[in-house]
Amino acid sequence: MRNSALEVTLPTTGFRVVSNTANTIAIADNQGLGILVFSSGPQSPAATPAQLQAQVLATLQSKYPDTKQCINTQTGALNGANGIIQGYCYTLVSQGGGQSIPAVMLVFMGATADGNTYFALLLSSTQKDFNTEFNATLSIVNSVVWLLLK
Repeated sequence: MRNSALEVTLPTTGFRVVSNTANTIAIADNQGLGILVFSSGPQSPAATPAQLQAQVLATLQSKYPDTKQCINTQTGALNGANGIIQGYCYTLVSQGGGQSIPAVMLVFMGATADGNTYFALLLSSTQKDFNTEFNATLSIVNSVVWLLLK
């Protein structure tokens, strides 16, 4: 699967593309356990990976007030893109007042040295299914090619 910003390889079974735009590819597993999103593109103003992570946290906290960091911060590269990995825990609440579900989002945010291009990966799942989803998506994550690095 490819767009103008990135390319990923999907397994022959088990996953489907739910969205493919110029900068973003969203992939879901066929069991409904989670969603994996890759995104990359130009950004203005320029931002560091830490600033991008702060934006993600603020966005999550505005939608899910109980959001907190629950996976230790790690720095590193994801297939050539330097960045920061963090994980956030929060509660999904049914609009109709039904069941609440604890969820986890693993977020990689990277940027070029000048901060003008971002690289993002988000893996979201219920807390119960997160480890299964994480392991199931590793081959997809490892396949990403950030075309804007070239």
